[in-house]
Amino acid sequence: MHYRIIGNFAAAMAEHHCAPAPIRYDAPLTKGWDDYMNMAVIFDLDGVIIDNIPYHKQAWREMCRHYGRELTDADFDQKISGRKNDAILAFLLNRAVTDAEVQACEREKEALYRTLVQPHLQPLHGLVPLLEQLSARDIPCAIATSAPVENIDLALDGMQIRHYFDAIVDASQVKHGKPDPEVYLTAALRLKADPRQCLVFEDAPLGIRAAKAAGMRVVGITTTQRAASLHAADKIVADFSEITVAQIQALIPNSGRAG
Repeated sequence: MHYRIIGNFAAAMAEHHCAPAPIRYDAPLTKGWDDYMNMAVIFDLDGVIIDNIPYHKQAWREMCRHYGRELTDADFDQKISGRKNDAILAFLLNRAVTDAEVQACEREKEALYRTLVQPHLQPLHGLVPLLEQLSARDIPCAIATSAPVENIDLALDGMQIRHYFDAIVDASQVKHGKPDPEVYLTAALRLKADPRQCLVFEDAPLGIRAAKAAGMRVVGITTTQRAASLHAADKIVADFSEITVAQIQALIPNSGRAG
């Protein structure tokens, strides 16, 4: 699904079947994107603000053994990384799944993941200095992720970085997972930012496709993928020490109007 950049947020969300119900708007929905002048930076969570993918992979491998199959690296990259848990469980079971099955699987797997990752919580190299620089320039930031809220809380509070983010969009607040752009459009709306003035940090091809479909610029981070797999990104870095606010602004058209 590709999102066409159209006149206002409400029309965009409705046209592509995104659910506005969980979102609380501070401005009338009739305002067009041109009324949202903010430049903004949006971060995926897993593999971006924290290098935690090995712990997710370990948890999913244990879950896969529970369902009688082995998880290959290719399976993880193509069928699991960046996807919502309902899609993952359907892949594992090779059939449609019920809400009850998804919820039970999610509780077990995510609890196992949190146990594995908790002793290793650490921001990706260069993240905090970049967040400080963005904050000093009054550039709003958001988290947009397929992760459940418990994982977000563990990461943001465990690493003491929650205060840097003006909005958080999690899996419970969107109907469509990546590569659908709903999560990124929702984050832009929360920040009152024109999607064309947003830059996304992503570590996965699915996430890059989602951000591009939302009309955003993307920096790929090679925590989980080789650079060649992230070729659709506008810039590729190993971590946040390799990019500056000035370089972010240079990637975004007309970013000077953010102030």
